[in-house]
Amino acid sequence: MASPGVMHKLKRLFWILMGCGSIAIGALFVDSSPAVPPAIWWFHPPAGTPGTRVRILGQGFSDTTLVTIGGTRAPFILVGPLAIQATVPPGAARGPITVTTPMGTASSSEGLLFRIRAWTSM
Repeated sequence: MASPGVMHKLKRLFWILMGCGSIAIGALFVDSSPAVPPAIWWFHPPAGTPGTRVRILGQGFSDTTLVTIGGTRAPFILVGPLAIQATVPPGAARGPITVTTPMGTASSSEGLLFRIRAWTSM
């Protein structure tokens, strides 16, 4: 397993690249450590309407079986053991994002609730 200093640098690089819209880099990360419970570190954007793609960064995502946004099951693509791309489903409400694996369920913290924006017509 990489040292904490190396992992910090890799996480920082990953955040920068995800912020630029490049999520394919997540496939370069290989999770060689023993299975770990999932944890959500960050997601972006913090708000959206149904259909919005949300990038979720964390750990232990390798065997993800379920992602919810605001309590509603969301379709997702596993980008790698540290990243998931989910789509806000119709019917989602303001609330946490959760990721479920055989090792448990992670929920975004109280300060990281996804907000649903109202549709506006022009």
